[in-house]
Amino acid sequence: IYWEHEGNRAIRVGNWKLVAKENQPWELYNLELDRPELHNLAAEQPDRVKELSAKWDAWAARANVLPLGGWRGNGNRGAANEFNRRQKRFELKSGDELSREKAPYLPNRPLRITAEVLESADNGVIVAQGGSAEGFSLYLRDGHACFAARYQGKLFEATADKPLPAPRCTLQLTLSKNGRLYLEAEGCPLLDVQTPGLLPRMPLDGLQIGRDEKGAVGEYAAPFAFEGKLGRVVIELD
Repeated sequence: IYWEHEGNRAIRVGNWKLVAKENQPWELYNLELDRPELHNLAAEQPDRVKELSAKWDAWAARANVLPLGGWRGNGNRGAANEFNRRQKRFELKSGDELSREKAPYLPNRPLRITAEVLESADNGVIVAQGGSAEGFSLYLRDGHACFAARYQGKLFEATADKPLPAPRCTLQLTLSKNGRLYLEAEGCPLLDVQTPGLLPRMPLDGLQIGRDEKGAVGEYAAPFAFEGKLGRVVIELD
């Protein structure tokens, strides 16, 4: 069972119910043991939250209920003035967050990211936009750079064969018009792979530097905060 009303949303699968108010994080309840929904289990069971939220996101995309908040104003969902279509360059730093309306407008646009890693780490998100239905994430896992993208819920993920060349380095990522992904650090190639293509839809979730809030783009438990130290992160769109 899925539902959405004025930004409030929920999904129920068996005894499990995932529910959230508008612009609030998901809450998880076991209805067999907790019918009045008094004990939020989201923090204790992040994998179940991830699984159910991915199902909700996929349903929402199919049912054309996005963007949330479309019930306001003239009801024209996805109207041009709801998104930041004109800005092509974003200079950000660790801890920054942009709402969906202020985040880079991704649909069918080539993407470049330059990220300063001041102190490297084994794990954590450098930059992420979107969630388990649509979006991208650049992150580290076991010291290796990774890129993940979601296309209507389907996950594409690529991991560098070698770790970062130095504890302090600058990562440069390019997602070109033909969907080719290239990633390097200090001139050292890390990834050169073909993705399914440019992101076709605007993600539901916004953008974060140093973590991935709400729905996770990659195969990790949100927020998967970066364990090291980040400097400037620049995002450019064509």
